[in-house]
Amino acid sequence: MTQTIHGSVRACICFATDTAGNASIDIAISMSLFLMALFGIVDCSRLAYIDHFLATAASSASRYAMVRGSTWNGASCTNTINGGCTATSTDVATFVKALDVTGISSNKLTVTTTWPGTGPTGLACGTAFGTNGPGCVVNVSVTYAFNFALPFLPTGTMNLHSSASETIVQ
Repeated sequence: MTQTIHGSVRACICFATDTAGNASIDIAISMSLFLMALFGIVDCSRLAYIDHFLATAASSASRYAMVRGSTWNGASCTNTINGGCTATSTDVATFVKALDVTGISSNKLTVTTTWPGTGPTGLACGTAFGTNGPGCVVNVSVTYAFNFALPFLPTGTMNLHSSASETIVQ
């Protein structure tokens, strides 16, 4: 007794057991997931990098304002390098935005500097020289409008923020 299999039935049986293209599909799916994870890590690392920059910028800016209080010499700052000048909030913002850091857009930076008229203990400081006189506190707040570059990460603007306070010495 012999069995004959029609040609179309044999083609169906062969097609169901053929695995020639499975490796290509597996690699495509695996590479897609791998690349999504890799670029997600890169984008999140960029977020951490900018957050670290903001902390450093706020600290540096508060030190910049700390040594340029009202008793320094009264001259206005003509550039961010000039050491012989009294810092204003505009000067502090210019100082932070002049920091040349790769990957950070200065037009997304917001710098707010305040002199609350208090000392480090929170009590009113001697304001004979103004709220930016020696013994008073200067507060610097730096904000950056961050956007993830990849479409599968959050799409809205994330405002990263850091602040620092120092007691004015001059």
